[in-house]
Amino acid sequence: MDPTGEFSSKEFSILSDAEQEKFMNQLEEKYGAEAVESIQRSVELRKDEVSGGLSELQEYANRANNEELPVRDKQSAVSLTGPMGEDMVTEEEVAAFKEMQELSQEFLRENYANADGKVEMYRGLGSRDADIVRQTFDDPTADGYEWPDEHRSKGYTLDREVAEFHNSGGGIVTEQVPVEDVDLAMDHVSGNSDSALTGEQEVLAKTDSQINGEGVEMRGIYPVKDGSGGVTASDEVSGPAQETVQKIDSGELSAMSDEEHETIMAGISTMRQNMEGGLSTQEGVNRVEKWKRHAKENFPEDYDYVVEDANQVIDNSEFDPTL
Repeated sequence: MDPTGEFSSKEFSILSDAEQEKFMNQLEEKYGAEAVESIQRSVELRKDEVSGGLSELQEYANRANNEELPVRDKQSAVSLTGPMGEDMVTEEEVAAFKEMQELSQEFLRENYANADGKVEMYRGLGSRDADIVRQTFDDPTADGYEWPDEHRSKGYTLDREVAEFHNSGGGIVTEQVPVEDVDLAMDHVSGNSDSALTGEQEVLAKTDSQINGEGVEMRGIYPVKDGSGGVTASDEVSGPAQETVQKIDSGELSAMSDEEHETIMAGISTMRQNMEGGLSTQEGVNRVEKWKRHAKENFPEDYDYVVEDANQVIDNSEFDPTL
């Protein structure tokens, strides 16, 4: 949600109110008002962050595409199941959703897609943040990182600032999503244009078990000393995860900028605070140990608390340093 209204006033490509109204009227004439209202209700629930809304939209997408991909929480799709589990989805709802999906894909292809038919989208790493950081330290050159997901689709945004807003203090990932993987451009074509949350530019798209390695950005805070000798939190820092961690391997530690060192610190603190266990490769442990030794030798007063975090991450790992 966007309680400050920060994004509701931003300009972006969207079907006009008149175009959306015309499209919805056409759907109602073909499939009935009840079918269209049912889908729009699911969109409203999703925008209000009610889990059943996403579940319902995923189920509609499954039916519209003759697929049986996992739905987030089928039991919470309250409008789709009646007494004794009776299926409540109508053919009219499925047909209406299919046309909304087709329009979504057509609209994004014409207004946002590159020459390869892909759209740049953003998403916060959320609860997977620490694990994605771990995978980056374990292998900073990987094409992708595992993000096991049992759901058909995720909510992406076309506005990077929205992803940052919704994942304050955590990492984000940039993905190039094929237009044909889009289920619904809910803030662009779904008749939801009068909502204050439209500015989130949310798009539901099918997901993969991996996310783009190059697109991961580490963001976060790390512990620092305050003026009285206690501990406080740094300002939020961010940087490209793979590029930054690779510099540990390349021997460029002394040439790294303050911002790059701070990004490493934020990543280590994220692992320390939010992850059970530690690194899973010898190389990953050695990277943290190598950075820790550099930090301890070159700026011990600034980074001593993060060095403690690094020691804890190493202690929790499967390997001991071999430097």
